[in-house]
Parts: sequence; structure tokens; C-alpha cells
Amino acid sequence: MIAAIAIGGFVFAGLCGLYRMLRGPSLADRIIAVEVVLVSLVGAIAVDAANRKSATFLVTLIVIALVGLAGTFAASRFLERDVDRINNKDTRSHAGSSTVKSPEQDVGDRVSDGDES
Repeated sequence: MIAAIAIGGFVFAGLCGLYRMLRGPSLADRIIAVEVVLVSLVGAIAVDAANRKSATFLVTLIVIALVGLAGTFAASRFLERDVDRINNKDTRSHAGSSTVKSPEQDVGDRVSDGDES
């Protein structure tokens, strides 16, 4: 009875993650949703294995967990590289702008009429 309730909770969490994976507004939301779905799957399989008192699926649990972890790491590295590329593009576009001041110009603007503050 308790195992059925726990598996039902994991199924509900997996469906919520699946919904977020399909409708997520950003790639980061989708990556987290995939992780939620995988953790829910691992949890449901673990509860089922405990309920049956069988260690048959424990290797499967480890493989799913490791694949999910590696996928999350790879996707986060991809997102980080993409964000770095966007930030570098923004700094290059402002490099030739006249609004960017050198430190010498900034100090010169703060000093007025010979009074140093």
C-alpha cells in the first residue's frame, strides 16, 4: 500500500517534470526538468525493488543516475559556454564606443578646478 502511494508520487513528479520539459521557457528549465524526470524514475524503480525485495534493478538505477548526472554536467557546461560567448560579444560591441572611459579619463572627470577629492 505504501509502496503504491510512493510510486504514485514519483509518477506525479515525473509527469510534472515532463510537462516542464515540453513547455519550459528556457533551456535551463528543460535541463532541470530532465533531471527531475530521471530522479523520479530512479525513485520509483528503487521503491519497486524494495517492495519486491529484489536487487535486480540496482545496476539499472546506478546507470540511470550516472547518465543523468553526466548529461546535466554536459548541458550546464554548454549553457555556461553559451553565456560566456554572449558576454564576450557584449564587451566587444562596447569596446569602440565613446561612452567607455579609460581610468585616466575617469579620474580627470572627477577632478574639477584643481580640487582633489
